[in-house]
Amino acid sequence: LRGECERQNEVFFHFMRTKLPFTVLKYAMTLDGKTATVSGKSQWITGEAARKRVHEDRGRYMAILTGVSTVLADNPQLTCRIPGGKNPIRVIADTKLRTPLSSTVVQTARETPTWIVTAVSDAGRKKAYEDAGCRVLSVPAKEGDLQAMMQRLGEEKVDSVMVESGGTLAWSFLKAGLVNRVQAYIAPKIFGGAGAPTPVRGTGVDAPPEAFLLKKPEAVWLGEDLLLEYEVSGQDA
Repeated sequence: LRGECERQNEVFFHFMRTKLPFTVLKYAMTLDGKTATVSGKSQWITGEAARKRVHEDRGRYMAILTGVSTVLADNPQLTCRIPGGKNPIRVIADTKLRTPLSSTVVQTARETPTWIVTAVSDAGRKKAYEDAGCRVLSVPAKEGDLQAMMQRLGEEKVDSVMVESGGTLAWSFLKAGLVNRVQAYIAPKIFGGAGAPTPVRGTGVDAPPEAFLLKKPEAVWLGEDLLLEYEVSGQDA
């Protein structure tokens, strides 16, 4: 039963071995691989059963992480909205400290723990967020240094993170070798559109042999939607 035991305790084992949070990259897409329409509309891609599962997982992992671009575009709540659910720590990757003070995550920071990770060290700029109830964590000024951010979260004893972000940050996490598990919710819909966003963007790989490989597939039907879960090959789970 070694495999079953490791799956049940993957967060604990990974954190103890690496001192980094176990990281799950989650996204929802249509059957043609779109996360929104060409006009940017994304509510809702999946049905109620799939969205309920997402909220259950938000309560299962210690933190939920997104980028400032998602905050600017969608103004999300990033909470666990099921009866008896536990809200994760909300972590915003915001190198230049652009999160609006009027955003939902800042306005509700006193009710739900909200951490902003930034390269800005100016105490004056950080004070407004701290006064609103946010924690502002400074990391080295090298833009895009996700490793430093995840190390800082590990130092704060955050053992697991669910990444719900746009395609650019998703690519950066994969490229940095920080993703342990991928959750892909697939809806029986087709959006089309060459300009419609996809789950993973960035520069991409040059040739198929350079692809990020996934293993140990698991599939769950959630109403008409399908959840596919994989481990990322080469990552210590």
